[in-house]
Amino acid sequence: MGVVIGYPVKSAHRWPGQLDMLPRADAVLFAPATFNPVNSLALGLTSSWVVGYAVEAVGKGAPVLVMPCVNTALTAHP
Repeated sequence: MGVVIGYPVKSAHRWPGQLDMLPRADAVLFAPATFNPVNSLALGLTSSWVVGYAVEAVGKGAPVLVMPCVNTALTAHP
């Protein structure tokens, strides 16, 4: 159980049709976000659980704060 909110920690995908046992998030912090997960989030590619959770939060209208953690060469990438 989560200590602060009293809900279990979400760490795996739900099966199709399985109810989400957590309330809607007020906001999601996606950090540290390296180059590939930032691009996956931007394109909606959900190859990992954490990116899938952030993409789902965007789809549900929750604010998602992304804190990139990349080197200076990658920050120059368009």
